Amino acid sequence: MTVFLLISSVSANINFTSLNQSISEHTSDIYNLKEDVQFISSDNESKFQDGILIDRDDFTINGNGHTVDGQGKVRIFNNTGNNVKLININLINGYNFEDGGAIYNTNSGTMIISNSKLYNNSNTRRGGWNTGGGAIYNTNNAIL
Repeated sequence: MTVFLLISSVSANINFTSLNQSISEHTSDIYNLKEDVQFISSDNESKFQDGILIDRDDFTINGNGHTVDGQGKVRIFNNTGNNVKLININLINGYNFEDGGAIYNTNSGTMIISNSKLYNNSNTRRGGWNTGGGAIYNTNNAIL
């Protein structure tokens, strides 16, 4: 009798703290996400209420089909860089009490989101002419 044993490895999720540090220290114009990212209890919730900071111009995050999950507790990205691209990435369960649960975009240039999914992102701002954008809040006349 022959027995085949299939062993598969599962990559452990990285947290917001690790991704934030990786992006800030990355020297290339393209950052390739290699695994899913999840907000976890050891991340400092108050530090990430505004999201993982993208403050670089002409920068691309290629998600390679991976998911970044805010767990309904924090915003996912806070973009201040010009000409930023998010490609092939899933942004889920982002939350902010004011604006843009997944992305808060304050650049004055262009932000491109391509081949990506934004799901179950929210904020709690209600009423008035400016209700904050559940998934994306775009300001400063940026082109999205």
